[in-house]
Amino acid sequence: LTLGANLNLSTFHQEGESESANFRNPIIAALSLLPTQEAYNPDGTPNYDPAVFSQIYNPIAIRQYDRLSNQTSKLLGSAFAEFNILDNLKLTSRYGVDYSTIEEYNYFNPFFGDFSSNDPSTTGLFYTRYNRIFNWVWTNLADYNFRTWQDKISGHVTAGYEAQKSQQLTQDATGTGLPLTTSLVYPTPVTPQTPTYDGSDYAFTSLLSKADVTFLNRYTLSGSVRRDGSSRFGADNRFGTFWSVGGAWNIDQENF
Repeated sequence: LTLGANLNLSTFHQEGESESANFRNPIIAALSLLPTQEAYNPDGTPNYDPAVFSQIYNPIAIRQYDRLSNQTSKLLGSAFAEFNILDNLKLTSRYGVDYSTIEEYNYFNPFFGDFSSNDPSTTGLFYTRYNRIFNWVWTNLADYNFRTWQDKISGHVTAGYEAQKSQQLTQDATGTGLPLTTSLVYPTPVTPQTPTYDGSDYAFTSLLSKADVTFLNRYTLSGSVRRDGSSRFGADNRFGTFWSVGGAWNIDQENF
């Protein structure tokens, strides 16, 4: 009996810029802003005065007052067991799991920019997204090797069962009308929008077998049969049977 397992856990926090839509685009700012437009106020704070930056916003101010972050955690693990019942018969079971969560956070300030407004109920934007992904695969195989008739005939037979399941969940929440301060990490919007929920859940299952027989180490006949099912198809047409037959001739083993 042989047992084994491994586990990997990772997590990271990332902060960066927004996707730079409309007049927040730093490329447009590099081409359009003038050297005479002061990037900073006399007190050292980024300048976002509409009289100075009327259409193309100051990218330094956007970097200061807007926030975009991503927190991702991921777990990868697997375990297996092998059992040699006989010298030529082995059972193997393997299980693998992939689990991850992704939390996104977006804050667009209410003072200036694409999401500023004279209406206190619609100025600024706060957006969060949560993603959860969970996948697992379980494979069970039986392998049998044989030799007979004074080792003139040899073969290998494999039969097994495999199952896989995948689940994904996504939740979004958005709100406008943010408080006129940037000191709140999670502000409460005045006008929350309807949150969204999206998810998927599907599974696969398979019965499989394959075999090959070789005579005199020259002529080989092989075949496979498997029965696969998927939850993505309708209940009346969810399973299918697939087969194959093949042959080979090791001509280099011939006397000629």
